Amino acid sequence: LMRLLAQAHVTFSSTLCVQYGRGAEGGTVRYGQLNFRASLSVQAYKKLTATLLTEDSQRNGDSADESPAGSEDGYPVIEFRMMNDRANHEGSEIWDAQISAIVQLHKEQTGSSAGALKNDKVSGGGSTLDLEKKVYYPISLTPNTHPHFSRIWYARHVLNEESPLLKREVRDMIAADKKWDPDFNSWREIRDCLNPFISLRVTLSGTSAVSASTVFAEHVYEFDDVCVGWRFANMVYEKKVGIYNRSWWRRFGRPFGLTGEPVQAEGDEDNPDMKTKVDRALLHDIVPQPGGDFEPMEDDTDSVFHIFNI
Repeated sequence: LMRLLAQAHVTFSSTLCVQYGRGAEGGTVRYGQLNFRASLSVQAYKKLTATLLTEDSQRNGDSADESPAGSEDGYPVIEFRMMNDRANHEGSEIWDAQISAIVQLHKEQTGSSAGALKNDKVSGGGSTLDLEKKVYYPISLTPNTHPHFSRIWYARHVLNEESPLLKREVRDMIAADKKWDPDFNSWREIRDCLNPFISLRVTLSGTSAVSASTVFAEHVYEFDDVCVGWRFANMVYEKKVGIYNRSWWRRFGRPFGLTGEPVQAEGDEDNPDMKTKVDRALLHDIVPQPGGDFEPMEDDTDSVFHIFNI
């Protein structure tokens, strides 16, 4: 029972999306990195995004279409998302949620010791033990905390000179140039820069609003889960909500308000009441990033994630 109560009702996306160039622009609202795309309603998010883009263009003296590509420093980003399985139910939030990630890599070997260590084995008891070295590194995520995780949480990791997800020679080049080389902004170059990791483990913890107890969740990604030049499809929509439905009217008659005006029904065009909903079936769906350069994928019917053609 305690094990069930400690399990967070959270589902992770099956894909790690790498975005670069203009494809990395506008993925998450850059306002305190609090992930407003998942916290605000659709209309509020669009209004806030337009305001931030206008402020950026006025501050930089150029238009929004001429803003620098990529993240704030032009670096590619790798992104995944998490969904609260009870996103469409009030009172099911996770308070003070935190996430952390650790990547498992093959230990880098140089010189003549590389071949010796690669084939180094210990035998005994009728079996052999492969002594292939593995190392672990923490992965910085932004944002790594969420005070009110109620719907969707997008987490990003910047591929810069400190990222263990990039090969060492790429990190050294970035450290020397103090920037990302724009010539690498193609899916083939990005794929070649990535360090083929063994696993990437993400853990989540927080306080459930339902049980008022600490809950946990985790997910393990593999290198095959990385999709270069893709982003996640939108899964938030707004639904009109009415106080009464038409089946109630057919039985008891159309109700009237205090002013004598009939109460609006669910589905009426002029109904101002809107409620933000999450389409849980779209959690794993991805679409090509803006710009037209993305890694081609085979149409695999057994794949966990779905591809939307836009």
